[in-house]
Amino acid sequence: MIRHTRRASAFAAAVLVLLATGCVSNAPAGRQPLAAVSPLPSPSPLGPVAKFMPVGDVDTLAQIRVTFVGDLIPLERLESTDENTALAHFSIEPALPGHFRFLTPRMIGFEADRAWPAATRVRVTITKGLRDQRGDTLDQDLSWTFQTDGISIEGLPGKDDTSLRTLRPRLTITSNVALDRASLQARASVRPHDGGDAIQLLIPADTASATPTPTVPGGESPELDYDPANKVWRYALEPFRELAKGKRYDVLIQAGVLPRDGNVPSDAPFAGFFRTYDALAFTGASAAPGDRFTSGEPKLSFSNPI
Repeated sequence: MIRHTRRASAFAAAVLVLLATGCVSNAPAGRQPLAAVSPLPSPSPLGPVAKFMPVGDVDTLAQIRVTFVGDLIPLERLESTDENTALAHFSIEPALPGHFRFLTPRMIGFEADRAWPAATRVRVTITKGLRDQRGDTLDQDLSWTFQTDGISIEGLPGKDDTSLRTLRPRLTITSNVALDRASLQARASVRPHDGGDAIQLLIPADTASATPTPTVPGGESPELDYDPANKVWRYALEPFRELAKGKRYDVLIQAGVLPRDGNVPSDAPFAGFFRTYDALAFTGASAAPGDRFTSGEPKLSFSNPI
């Protein structure tokens, strides 16, 4: 009897292991962050390279173009396998979807599958050894960087919204970029204005996903699907515990918030403030507006809305 019990227990344990393994293997893969890229100073064109673009701050629809002094391949060899030798010298980091192609015998561009993500820095590299038809050769690697608009967070209370807040307020912020949730939570907090420990702000479980602004009825427009930069992303934040009554709290989102799809963190803090409701108190009574008679019902006033 004991032997059968042990066998049954072992079988049950094996089943649990198999089920757990199956659950892990079937779980969807998480979104992989883009590799970080350090900014580079803008170099001068070298060898057969006449000019290149873009460099520095650009919008999400900027196009990579490299123009050469002479032809890299004969005109009649465009759209042939002869292009591959030259194109093998071109790359971008991070490896965003798309490919390099000849536009003319002396111009190469990158055909992106989508617009560049916001808050993203890209490095373009042409490796040494690239030759044109006249024999001019690039004798060293040529690299440069460009970056799209960084993270901007708005909607924190205090500037345009000075209304009193509950003891567990839900704050709504907007961002021009989809943000990494864990990074946002790690850097968002409130602190009593008169001193005290910071209280972390959390993204409520019922708002676990960022909510973009509506686009068009029935789905997204092709333009927004190609370039999400025109979306505004909304996030809810609330303190993990109740706050004190009748106090001013300063809100701070520290620098270093990561974008969900890009690789450039926010480089400046975002701040606001609010005041919580005080203890409910009766403040007086007055005649209700529009009363025609002195016997009309009085209007009672309290320190907090009821």
